[in-house]
Amino acid sequence: INSVWIELPLIINSAPERWTLPSILSLVIGFANIFPLLVVALRWKLGKRFSEIPYIYIIIIVGIIACCSIGLFWNYTTYVFGAEHSVSLIGAVFALAMLDCTSSLVFCDYMRRFKAKYLHAKFFGESLTGILPIFIALAQGVGGEAQCIMNNVTLHVQPIYSEPRFSVSTFFFLISGIIALSLIAFMALRFTSIMKLAKADDQHWQQTSIESYEKLLVTKENSSESKKRSLSKANSMTEKEFFILQTSNVVNAAFVFGCLPTLVTYSILPYGQKTLYYCNILFPISYSLAAL
Repeated sequence: INSVWIELPLIINSAPERWTLPSILSLVIGFANIFPLLVVALRWKLGKRFSEIPYIYIIIIVGIIACCSIGLFWNYTTYVFGAEHSVSLIGAVFALAMLDCTSSLVFCDYMRRFKAKYLHAKFFGESLTGILPIFIALAQGVGGEAQCIMNNVTLHVQPIYSEPRFSVSTFFFLISGIIALSLIAFMALRFTSIMKLAKADDQHWQQTSIESYEKLLVTKENSSESKKRSLSKANSMTEKEFFILQTSNVVNAAFVFGCLPTLVTYSILPYGQKTLYYCNILFPISYSLAAL
């Protein structure tokens, strides 16, 4: 979904919603959060029969279709409720938001097959999904910069927008290609020896840990029990700490994903198209740096 925010400086100029478009898209993305709740409900209902693998395929394929749809229909408008609206764009963004909202939940569930240390690689790889669109956007150029030019016919000043190196459609077709590569990577992870090696290594690691632990029990049983109790107490989290962390997470998410995107055009666009362009680029970079 970061690719949509990066392209906003170019999309806003053609969309009938203009500066209100980020607010509408933020609302649509918020509605897409219902899909993770559906996945949680399905997992609770199916129990051990639940498998996240089919949902991963569905999520990735929907993401490819959504990006292609944005590339084809981002500037199409439909007459609804007495005015023109970017219905195609909003619908495709909703589908793409479903991918973003649900992927983190489902992919984390899939990571149970690996050691815990691989979870850090997952989060770092997830942050790169914001970096790759940035490189494409930098190659695309700013564009959309308004220049006031006198019309020789009407003798009125009218804005002329500069063109980027390639169009918004090309940008989203490239993004859909990146998502298609992720589908190929997931299939390679499932059907090649990579997964088997990871499982074998994990089993060997578990067996080694069990043997070492049994030897430790034989030699220092009393000491081991006391250490286990100390570690368990140190690693446990109280209900108060859990509540504080979750509350902080909700507040941060409300500002980062709710308030800031809706205000970006009103707070930054008056300073110029380039300012909005670079702010939209720096936001995904900050997430990647935090993941490091």
